[in-house]
Amino acid sequence: MASRMTARRFAFVLATTAFLTAGSCDGGSTIQAVPDWGGGDRSPYVPEGYELAFNDEFDGQSAYALHLHVGADDPAKNGQDRANSSRIWETYFAGWNVRHLEGNNDLALKAGPDYRGLGGLSLSEHGIHLHELTDEGTIKLYARPTPSALLEQFEMPYLGGMISGENLHSQTYGYWEMRVRLNSISASHHWAFWLIPDDHAWPPEIDMLEAVGSNPSNQSDADYFFFNSILSDPNTDEITRVTPPRGKDAWYTVGFLWTKTDMRWFLDGQEVRSRPAMGGDKALYFLVSPEVGGNWVGAPTANTVWPTEAEIDYVRVYREG
Repeated sequence: MASRMTARRFAFVLATTAFLTAGSCDGGSTIQAVPDWGGGDRSPYVPEGYELAFNDEFDGQSAYALHLHVGADDPAKNGQDRANSSRIWETYFAGWNVRHLEGNNDLALKAGPDYRGLGGLSLSEHGIHLHELTDEGTIKLYARPTPSALLEQFEMPYLGGMISGENLHSQTYGYWEMRVRLNSISASHHWAFWLIPDDHAWPPEIDMLEAVGSNPSNQSDADYFFFNSILSDPNTDEITRVTPPRGKDAWYTVGFLWTKTDMRWFLDGQEVRSRPAMGGDKALYFLVSPEVGGNWVGAPTANTVWPTEAEIDYVRVYREG
């Protein structure tokens, strides 16, 4: 790449502030515009010989997604439910015990429907929705401004809907796949679909897909999808960026294959990135998080469109049989 800027993604480990590493580089690649396969029980891109180990179809029958609507974010209201079942999508960085990545200057507090901030009515009771299970069997995640009357209660200028699978499933080696589309992304918005270790150490980090709506230092970043791996600190891997062949708001199937010898990233079955594998002593879990503002994308502008919205059809993880 001709040039590169680096920011850093991390959070807090053992109450220590760390930083997120993301970045951009000039130039990008293009891939063939493959028609979306339309969804179903198994995509044509799953490697032969791999068997399903975990999935969430977000179809209303999911025991995991339903917790997003049943007090999963309010220990006082839902402590017994958490004691009975820890297998839920977390709606913040529970392992790090933080609700935004301060090291990135992220301005969006991550929370679920029953989060009450400093006390009072919950987000859902205020009519604020950051997660939506749709009739079409998808989940929509949103980030939006905090109403001015609620800034004191929630303490952050923006609110973001994330899902973290740290209590659902993690594994060493395998194939991770999701079908996703970005329905709305504009200035100051940053979506990350990533994998991190279940011991909450950092690095490593695998960025299955990242997308931003702006970069004051490199406006062309808004035109690309990003694929990355952070296996050391400081990071030495270059970011891969690819032009979305059907626009960002189309459905895409994103895959990541980790074997003992290599790591490979796929967009609609087409390999977009590869590198030698990291060691297999870390089990990884999947999460999705929106950021607003921050080191990469800059502050919201008068042209920022709200809310920003990502939609996921499914998350599936496979093991070699």
